[in-house]
Amino acid sequence: VHGQLRYENEGLQEDLGRSMADLAVANRKLEKSIRQLEVTARTDELTGLANRRWLNLMLEGRWDEAERHDVALAFLMFDLDGFKQLNDRLGHHRGDELLRLLGSVISDSCRSIDVAARYGGDEFCLLMPHTDADAALQVAQRIAKAFRSRIEAMHLGEVDVDVSIGIGHRDVSHPACAEALVRHADEAMYAAKAARGAAPRVMVRAMDGEHVRYAA
Repeated sequence: VHGQLRYENEGLQEDLGRSMADLAVANRKLEKSIRQLEVTARTDELTGLANRRWLNLMLEGRWDEAERHDVALAFLMFDLDGFKQLNDRLGHHRGDELLRLLGSVISDSCRSIDVAARYGGDEFCLLMPHTDADAALQVAQRIAKAFRSRIEAMHLGEVDVDVSIGIGHRDVSHPACAEALVRHADEAMYAAKAARGAAPRVMVRAMDGEHVRYAA
């Protein structure tokens, strides 16, 4: 009887061991799936950059940090000029190619603490914590130069494509909140678009509501 019980007990322990091993494997797979879902939930599918939802979360946190510790914070807004014309003439697949290209150029200029995101449509942005205005301007100029260099290889024919860039900065335009920082960058970007024909187009939103144009 004791031998039979011991045999059954050993069998139960083996079954339990296999079950625990299977459970551990299942847990690892579940954790991996959860991580993948988290990445998917914050990523723009076309460009691989952060999406608007994740940007807003990061923006609030970085704004609070900047206010609490009085550190620099820059926000860059990008808009593709000639994007609709490109879609109409060459097709949406070329438009998607252009969006991915700009996303790639912006991403290449990022540090690990920066957040590059697709803001919506053909608008992109770059949140740059601990970055003074001059450094933000240099990044904008570098992105504009790299973008113009890479679109030459796309062979777009007569379609005129460019990028307009606006910069909002906590220490320059003195926004009252995170939303105002974004608005200042957006206003500067539209001022840059209005300067079409006076390329290159990079604008910084100044404190008095005016915009300062810089060469890119």
